[in-house]
Formats: sequence, structure tokens, C-alpha cells
Amino acid sequence: SDLAMPGELWDLSGFGNGKDGELQGIELAFTARLDNYIEGFWSGFGLEANATYIDSEYTTPGGLDIELPGTSDQAYNLSLFYENYGLSARISYRYRDSWLDETETSSAFGLESGVFWDEQERVDLSIRYDLEALTGYKASIFFDMNNLTDETDVRYTGARWNPNQVEAYGKRYLIGFRFSM
Repeated sequence: SDLAMPGELWDLSGFGNGKDGELQGIELAFTARLDNYIEGFWSGFGLEANATYIDSEYTTPGGLDIELPGTSDQAYNLSLFYENYGLSARISYRYRDSWLDETETSSAFGLESGVFWDEQERVDLSIRYDLEALTGYKASIFFDMNNLTDETDVRYTGARWNPNQVEAYGKRYLIGFRFSM
């Protein structure tokens, strides 16, 4: 059986790829561990940091020059950690500025820009303790705390004053025990 009846008109539409895409940037990373310089308790401390700066652009099938979807202009991470005597603890901060999520909505509705996710920040804490020295078995306990600053994510169309999605998951905690034979 045919889907279209003879003489029936249908409008078909689809999305096409853009052209003339460009992506350039730089990522800087730094890792420092005190165990490279001292021994004992203080040798377990360290720092990891990175920063990424990106510039991107492409031309949509509709002729708009906009940034490549999924790319932030700036993103950076910072982690302070301690790893020694079976203990592993890490507090991490993550930042990402706003980024284009999709362009299909702008093309469909004739908008001059797309749908964006607003900037995001996160602070997470992770603690692990290896129990093998105490038990003789490969076992550990852990405690993870995510989104400690209780951030909310906002998605908007065209401009920040026009939100179309707001997501708040709250702080999340996970405690557990791992054992392997």
C-alpha cells in the first residue's frame, strides 16, 4: 500500500551540514605532585589544572556564521588531591562557558542564532580508602559528593533572557564498599 495518494502534495524537509568550518585553540595543562620533592605525609598532596581556549566558526546551510556546536570558548579545571597511605581524596572545580547546543531550531524558525547551554560550574569531592593492608583482600570504601554548590543548568534559545530548559539535580552523594576476589 502506498503512503501517498495520487495527486497528493507533500512538503519534505531535512537538515544539511554547514560549510567552511574552522576550529583553533590551545590547551594548557599543569600537574604538580609533592612526592617528586619530599617524602612523608606531605608528599601525598598535588595539584592538577588545565585551561582550554577555543575559537570556532562555520556557515550554516541557511548562511549564518556561528560557532561550532558543542564548543565553549573557555573551559578550565582545577583539582587538589591527596594520595598516600591508602587514602585518595580529590576536590575538583570545573568551569565551562556557554556553548551552542544545536542549530536546527534556528534554521526551522528563521532565528539569527541557535540553542545554547549557559555557562556551567561544578565542585565535586571524592574520597577513597584502600582496605587491602588491613584486610588482606582487595577492598576499599568510597564516598563521592557531586555538585556541592548545587548548580542549576540553563538552556536558552538565542539569548539568556529566553530560557527553554532549566535542570536542577541538587547535590548528590554516593557511599560504598568495593570488594574483589
